[in-house]
Amino acid sequence: MRTGVTKSDFKILKTIGRGSYGKVYMVQHLITEQIYAMKSIKKEILIRTDQVAGIRVEREILEKFDHPFIMGLEFAFQDHERLYLIMEFVNGGELFYHLK
Repeated sequence: MRTGVTKSDFKILKTIGRGSYGKVYMVQHLITEQIYAMKSIKKEILIRTDQVAGIRVEREILEKFDHPFIMGLEFAFQDHERLYLIMEFVNGGELFYHLK
């Protein structure tokens, strides 16, 4: 996983998902023009719902595994209000839709 990036290094192209903790966007890295999925998670909600440990585990799993069925974590950073996980973009919609 690479470091040293911020939200301003990405251009938001569109919203591709919403959840109780935040949103997922399709973004483009401004320098490389690579397309990624950016998960934006509100810190205040994580704290209020006692999910801080859960998001840490999610990040560790995404960061450590290199598997064709798990999206790789490319970047992770935060600002005052949110955590950001920048992952490989996989086109095709939400997994739960396809499972139904």
